[in-house]
This record gives sequence, structure tokens and C-alpha cells, in this order.
Amino acid sequence: MAVDVRKARKKTVAGFPPHSFGAAFVMSCPLGVVAEDCKQIKLKSPDGKGVMVDGACARYEGEFRKGKLHGKGKITESDGRITEGIFRFGQLYGPGKIIYEDGRLAEGHFINGYLSGQGRYVWKDGRSFEGTFLTGRQAGPAATQ
Repeated sequence: MAVDVRKARKKTVAGFPPHSFGAAFVMSCPLGVVAEDCKQIKLKSPDGKGVMVDGACARYEGEFRKGKLHGKGKITESDGRITEGIFRFGQLYGPGKIIYEDGRLAEGHFINGYLSGQGRYVWKDGRSFEGTFLTGRQAGPAATQ
């Protein structure tokens, strides 16, 4: 059975479109609250380390460049999904992992938010696929368990 991580993802990386952070915000609402209840405050500087939230109360902690996710960081969505690793202008790019709210795991090398290169995908029942991915799909030989 071929693995296609793209089907498991209903949104872009952790729900954030690639360049949605032109105006970054500091997180000031608890996780799990309705988006309308989020109080959003603009960052003082678009560069460096910071904390922000999007309109759905997803929290990003990490590095920014020109107001966009860029560098090491972690996104925690209100539904519990966690995305962490290296971001490049809003996309997971390089080593990283996504822990889905139902317990699934995707980890390895990402390009533009997709597993690309060596990676591992673990289903919630414990089955796993380890091998090469290309834009979120199985590509080449693999080891499954």
C-alpha cells in the first residue's frame, strides 16, 4: 500500500498557508478557544524570536524573518496537532515532524511543507512506513512494520 501523506493533510502545514504571516501576532489566548475569542497583538519586530497566533488560535513559537515563520519553531494548533522543525518563509523545510491530533506521526525531511527525502510515517495503530518520500508520497524502496 503506497503512503500518501498529502491525503492525511486537509490544510497546508499545520493549517497555516505558506505566507499568511505578513502581520504576525503575539499569542494571548489559551488553546482550544474559539477564534473570535483570540486577542491578537502585533509584534514589535518582524525579525527574531517570538510567539504568535493565527485567526484560529494556532500558536507558533519560534523564529521569524520579515514577519514570516523562518528558522526553528513549533506550531500547536487548537485541535492538538503539533508541527515542529525548521521553517523557511512559512513552510516546514528541512528536518521536522508533525504529530497529528489522532496520534499519527510524520517525521523526516520536509520541502515546502511535504515529507520529501528520507522519512517515517506512523499510523495510530502502530503500523509504520520508513523510506523515501517525494512531496508527501512514497517514492522508492521502503521498510514497513
